[in-house]
Amino acid sequence: MNQLKIVLRTLWKHRLFTTINILSLTFCLASVIVMLLLVSKLVTFDGFHEHGDRLYGLMEGDDKNPLAPGTVFPIAERLHADFPEVEGYTRTLTWDNYLLGYGEGDWSINPDFVDSDFLHMFTFPLHYGDAATALSDANSIVLSEEFALRVFGDINPVGKEILWNDSLRLTVTGVLKPLPGASSLSFSALMPIQWLHRHTPYFRQMADGGNDRFVTSYVLLKADADRAAFEKKLMAAAPHYYPQKDHSPQLGLILFKDITPRYEPMLPYYVGGLRLIVLFLVLIAGVNLINLTSASALYRIREIGVRSILGSLKRQVLGLFLLETAVVVATALGISLALIPPLIRYFNNDVLTEFSVDFRWQLDYPVVIQVVLIFVLLAFVAAWIPARRLLRTPVALSLKGQTATLPKRNVLQHSLIVLQFSLAVVFVFLTVVVQQQMHYIRRADLGFDKERVMVVDSYIGFKDREKAYQTLDHALRGLGQFPEVERYTVGNNIPGQHRNWFNTLQFNDKEVYCRVSYGVDSAYFPTYGIRFLAGTNFYDEKTSARRNAIILNRTAAEAFGWTPEEAIGQYIHPRDEASESYTVIGVTEDFKYRALNSGIEPLAHFSSDNGAPSMADGGQFISLRIDPAKAKPVVAYLRETFAKIPATGAFSYSYSNEVFDKQYEREDMVMTLIATAGAIAIFIACAGTFGLAAQLARLRAKEIGIRKVLGASVIQLVRLLSVRFIALVGMSLLVALPLGYLGASVWLEAFPYRIEIGWWMFALTTSVVLVIAVVTVSLRAIKAAIANPVDSLRDE
Repeated sequence: MNQLKIVLRTLWKHRLFTTINILSLTFCLASVIVMLLLVSKLVTFDGFHEHGDRLYGLMEGDDKNPLAPGTVFPIAERLHADFPEVEGYTRTLTWDNYLLGYGEGDWSINPDFVDSDFLHMFTFPLHYGDAATALSDANSIVLSEEFALRVFGDINPVGKEILWNDSLRLTVTGVLKPLPGASSLSFSALMPIQWLHRHTPYFRQMADGGNDRFVTSYVLLKADADRAAFEKKLMAAAPHYYPQKDHSPQLGLILFKDITPRYEPMLPYYVGGLRLIVLFLVLIAGVNLINLTSASALYRIREIGVRSILGSLKRQVLGLFLLETAVVVATALGISLALIPPLIRYFNNDVLTEFSVDFRWQLDYPVVIQVVLIFVLLAFVAAWIPARRLLRTPVALSLKGQTATLPKRNVLQHSLIVLQFSLAVVFVFLTVVVQQQMHYIRRADLGFDKERVMVVDSYIGFKDREKAYQTLDHALRGLGQFPEVERYTVGNNIPGQHRNWFNTLQFNDKEVYCRVSYGVDSAYFPTYGIRFLAGTNFYDEKTSARRNAIILNRTAAEAFGWTPEEAIGQYIHPRDEASESYTVIGVTEDFKYRALNSGIEPLAHFSSDNGAPSMADGGQFISLRIDPAKAKPVVAYLRETFAKIPATGAFSYSYSNEVFDKQYEREDMVMTLIATAGAIAIFIACAGTFGLAAQLARLRAKEIGIRKVLGASVIQLVRLLSVRFIALVGMSLLVALPLGYLGASVWLEAFPYRIEIGWWMFALTTSVVLVIAVVTVSLRAIKAAIANPVDSLRDE
């Protein structure tokens, strides 16, 4: 207890160093814990399933197209019946938005349809219900915990009936627990795929046809199954399952937990980047702790000498220093743990988009233990370095307040300052580059008008969809009364929101794998201002809608080996539909329909049945070409129209640039993380430098007083105290800027469209860091320079 009192008294006496250390460690600890939680979620993506080592996704392909997920509907069931190695199978897909009713409430829901083995194959534990039977009945539904709370409140809803689309009744058979980790599969509800087959004729037509790859299929192999041998059997049996294929069909497997890393190539970069950020923050905080602890220890040289004379052992002195740093680290850890919940809310609400981070002791305690062990090690090093130095000082020098090595020759301290600022400079430079890249891609020419197109998402859970679309069709025709509306179009695809629909288009023996957009009306291209390089639109004033017509982008035409002019009049057809040909009537410029971190793919547009904009085909997006400054009466008209239609959602709109920019949520996350880490790094480095400047000013107090008496100006004294630190910051810039350039270059390689790293980015980083460092050091130096020299000369 006496030792603790001495420690607390010492920390209070040197409260400047104590405060800086606690603040620095608190910011660092809280950020590191949250980022490690994020890393933990990313590296365990889909890794929490009990049968994950034998859970596989099915892939289809042929000798012309590589194996890829996405299969025809019957294949998984047939493999289960024909191969004893297959223990279970399931298919997953989403189909449509439905209306769920219970009591007086209505909710819009888009469930995932799965087979009955789904909850056996995947480890999604239930809070209520029996996983073995929850999906066995076609009229059952399993709800997520969040959705169940919205509908039923905090009760067990198993056995309760809900109204489905105001006509059918379903029974709740289970409620899912929150996911134990990051998952590529997330859903608000699960329903048996048999229900979809029974109640949806178009789905039944696609499923029974056996040609459309519109489901994702998974198989669970038995524990003793040999994957390699089974894959050989699949390849040999593939022609039997696809006898109508023109090319040699292929079947393959991919381990479920490998799907996301393969088709999310940036995931390793995110994980590696986060780990580097954590490492840099730990190094910066550790360096700061060591520097400030060493600096404050210089004031205690006489105390150590007295303790040595009185018989204190070296381990006792070391224990005292360890206890002091332990108190500082423990205080910072306690404060940082209190900051974790608001930090997590900030990350989930403003930074993360695809999944959320949470903190549960029973699952995430290893993260906290890792962080604590790291900082315990840092605390030991921070205590051991100054204690060792002071204990090696002869007692005679100690009693005089002198050390064996003067601070100005402290190579270790200077090296640590250079390391600390180097890491901070890297963060600042990366922040500048990332911000400029995001500025560039957001303002790049996309090949369409993104500023003057208003987008309305019509999927708001209409209670009677057919009547709703009739009402909307009538309202769209009424847009003619508004001169502000230049054009409007209806469709399922808009720039920034293109569905992943693909098909292989064929011309003679030439095949091109294209992204396809169906149901495109004649107003789509002029509404978005997409320029034609050759040919015409689907419809003009002299002709009716062009039947069996197709419009390609430049990349698709070039993939067939045509110039835009040569493509006009050519006949192409989908590979599996050779009897129906389409005439190429137009070729557009390569407008960017996806984010600029993706390249331009071949794109083919198929016309709608009537050519004119209409809600008859159930298009999701209504796009209006309009000046935003004149849109107010049109918005009021549409809001009033939507308000008359019974629905679970409400009318909302945005502009095309906002829709498109939503694709950059990951990049925004990266920028926010780097900027946050950079701000913390700069704060810690500057706070530490401020403390060291204060220590230097105190050590040279008499010298400053004498110089001032002899006529030295404040500027001269500030320069005397500042030049050492500014020189060290300059060395940091020389070390860090090449490293920052290398890291930024690696990150930019992921973008087909990217900026060049210019000289001004180096200049801006240098200016920012130098200004912050000079201001920080000067504040303390000025205080020392303007102090009364009488007080300095009297200081003993």
